[in-house]
Amino acid sequence: MINQGIKYIISLFLFFTINTLLQAQSNFMVSYTNTKAVGDEQVLDLNGVNIEWRTFIKKSNFSASISAGFQMSARSDFNREIDSGIISSDVKNLRIVPTTFGINYHFRKGKFFEPYIGISGASYYMTRDLYFSLLRQTQDNRQTATLEEWNFGISPEVGVITKIFDKVNVFANIEYHHVFGDKPPFNFQFMSFNVGLIF
Repeated sequence: MINQGIKYIISLFLFFTINTLLQAQSNFMVSYTNTKAVGDEQVLDLNGVNIEWRTFIKKSNFSASISAGFQMSARSDFNREIDSGIISSDVKNLRIVPTTFGINYHFRKGKFFEPYIGISGASYYMTRDLYFSLLRQTQDNRQTATLEEWNFGISPEVGVITKIFDKVNVFANIEYHHVFGDKPPFNFQFMSFNVGLIF
């Protein structure tokens, strides 16, 4: 399943790149990402990277974008029930690979201080390691297991771009990810804080 997901993402990037090369203005964006869960049912603190290709639609203030990232956390969750009565002693190593396709509106386009808003459709490939208590006997005597899930969602964002240098600029944004999945332990919403460079 992982290989299929990687092929899917690479194919989309190649298609989008070929099309955006025909546009007058496009940017490549790289950022550091910190993610926090929204709500009290999850204790999450993820860090990772995100890459994005953004291109303006002709000469308007609208831009289209495609992005992919990788986020991971080694922080433990509290003890909880997973699926059919399985009690985990530790739930760790959550990994999220989000892929988004969005449209953005830029205020004050081309100015030193350029705020923008956007909305994206997203797919999420998630994996999570499960560590069973030594007191719990599994059918095959395993002490660990890995859960994985594909989910979809929407992601509104607000951000700002600063025109500091001629060819390299800085941006920051906040994204809210509303995941439509309802299967524990992947049924959570989260906020991502990004800061990075635009080329």
